[in-house]
Amino acid sequence: MLLKHLCFVNIAIARLSAWECPMSMELMVKAMKTKVGNPLRKLVLLKLADNANDQGECWPSYNYIAEQCEMSRRSVMDHVKNLNCRVFTS
Repeated sequence: MLLKHLCFVNIAIARLSAWECPMSMELMVKAMKTKVGNPLRKLVLLKLADNANDQGECWPSYNYIAEQCEMSRRSVMDHVKNLNCRVFTS
């Protein structure tokens, strides 16, 4: 199962060169400044932002995020669900 795209409203995303990794520094900064109420949820949000392209979209699997964040797939799913409720992802 794939996560839906990461999208922050009213954020101008910098264009990345084709040779650069699909990471938006603006999304990373926005994620760092965002209060989400839980440090592991913040880590998931940061990892999603780290995987976002210049349009703010990313499609990593729950398993990939779980592996990268060193947590269970179920925990990632719960944190993404909570972030969806906060309108950070859609």
